[in-house]
Amino acid sequence: MPILRAIDDGINRVVWVAHRRSGKDKTCLNIIVKKMLQRVGAYFYVLPTFAQAKKIIWDGIDGDGKKFMRHFPAELIDGRPNETEMKLTLKNGSLFQLIGSDKIDSIIGTNPVGIVFSEYAIQDPKAWGYLRPILAENKGWAIFNGTPRGQNHFKQLYSSALHEPGWFAQINRASETGAISKDILEQEKREIIEQFGSDALFQQEYECSFDVQMSIHQFISSEIVNAARGKALAQSQYFYAPVILSVDPSWTGKDELVIAKRQGLAFTILKTIPKNDDDSKIASLLTQLEDEHDADAVFIDLGYGQGIYSFGKSLQRNWQLVAFGSASNNPQYLNKRAEMWGEMKKWLQEGGSIPNDPVLCDELMTPEAYVIQTGINAGKIQIESKKHMNDRQASSPNRADALALTFAFPVKKKSNLTVSARSSISDYDPLGEFNQPARKEAYDLLKL
Repeated sequence: MPILRAIDDGINRVVWVAHRRSGKDKTCLNIIVKKMLQRVGAYFYVLPTFAQAKKIIWDGIDGDGKKFMRHFPAELIDGRPNETEMKLTLKNGSLFQLIGSDKIDSIIGTNPVGIVFSEYAIQDPKAWGYLRPILAENKGWAIFNGTPRGQNHFKQLYSSALHEPGWFAQINRASETGAISKDILEQEKREIIEQFGSDALFQQEYECSFDVQMSIHQFISSEIVNAARGKALAQSQYFYAPVILSVDPSWTGKDELVIAKRQGLAFTILKTIPKNDDDSKIASLLTQLEDEHDADAVFIDLGYGQGIYSFGKSLQRNWQLVAFGSASNNPQYLNKRAEMWGEMKKWLQEGGSIPNDPVLCDELMTPEAYVIQTGINAGKIQIESKKHMNDRQASSPNRADALALTFAFPVKKKSNLTVSARSSISDYDPLGEFNQPARKEAYDLLKL
């Protein structure tokens, strides 16, 4: 394999573009094991988020049914791996650690000699910016692997690596590697065309095309998201607006629980947890955050949020459940979920600011939207369901849904404000309007 020869020849910067199910992580883990034995030092394996690092590598299983971490021979490991920090030490003193580009501050000040950036197309590129001076000083190496995601920083890095001295770039397309049989590839292509009307997704995921345009059904464009990403706001642009907390719960091993906050044009993610299996613990955390941020409202997705809501009631909290499938208050949309995503899109277009979070940004651009053509709901906008997204192997938009939840209902600020100070906030409704039938259906669904 050319990439392995390049590394053995001393190339210290490698960009590896490879199709889905090509064995990128399995190969890169074995490279790290070899390098850890050759040179004692610290080695990092970076994924887009800490949660993904745990799910995909630390707890993950490869296509052969072998746990990824078993690629580290047990006889070489010194002591027990640190489950909390996802790190292990070899008997020769080399250290391996999994981290997320969303928590890169946790390793600032460390001294790595080798780093793999996995799925770099959806990572925060600032992680490389922070770590590259350290590798330059240590004469260390870096591998960037991933599948294309449009003309973003991964494409720019690949293009640069093609002609930059000391760099190596390689593309492995599914039609060339033989890792997936021709019959399966043809079946995948047929199914993608049947489902989406074109082979664009196939060209991106299997043929590694950087030039694929997003689906015509994409609801929120990359232009909208990039305009909001990391946008700086003055405090005067949001301080007068109500503070809304939202909770998108999770009970499955793949999803994450998200607690977020929006105040006017400013949005931030307060907490992400791999999954929720203790409602009382989450309710206690939510109580703490509600008090800390002096929240005016707390909205919880009804899907897996009933237990959290019930514990909140016992704590005398006036939290509200939101049923995504309930009736929309806007006849333009099929249901509450579509309405909230519609309001969120408008908020982004009107100046909303989101964190420079690659997972959130990707989630905002992933769901598709359709106009219903027939029946009593003809003409209404429907947002793609999580189940449908899962069927096409797209990630569940937990962080994006947490932002959408903040638009469930108008919220009154507890403190008195002048009319002029709040007149420019579209989501502030001094009357509340919680008595409308459709709003009440979703707002008080479980209240008896």
